[in-house]
Amino acid sequence: MERFRDTIVSALERIASLLLVAIMLITIVDVVFRYLLKSPLAASFELTEVLLSVMIFASIAVAVARDEHIEVTLFESLLTRFPPFKRTVYVVSRLAIAVAFFCLGFWVFELGNGKWVEFTPVMHLPLAPVAWLAAGALLIAALLSALSAIVKRPVADD
Repeated sequence: MERFRDTIVSALERIASLLLVAIMLITIVDVVFRYLLKSPLAASFELTEVLLSVMIFASIAVAVARDEHIEVTLFESLLTRFPPFKRTVYVVSRLAIAVAFFCLGFWVFELGNGKWVEFTPVMHLPLAPVAWLAAGALLIAALLSALSAIVKRPVADD
């Protein structure tokens, strides 16, 4: 199970890294064209926007899998006194996150189904595949969150 999770996370990290490199290259080419040739790269903002949206959703799944997301520790001192209760809160919160990401992913996927007639303004790229990639990343995040509720146990002195 751990190997499966690591394979998914590794693939998502590679995808997010490639998207980041593509965004950086587009920005570099745009700046060079703008200042040396006095002609910016056409639709660089549009390409960056589309790539960034997919990269963000892939990064959300990685953060969930690695437990590197933001956590609010208002009740941490209370939970450390009752380790079994801490485990229950951990499992329930991860399952709640999984359900939320699953519902959001399904909603974004359905939203993407209606986007076949919508295109980006300059390059006329279809928006449906972008929505589907974001939905897929959210569904993977839901799966990884559910897996962390089942497999991972919080450290006692966390």
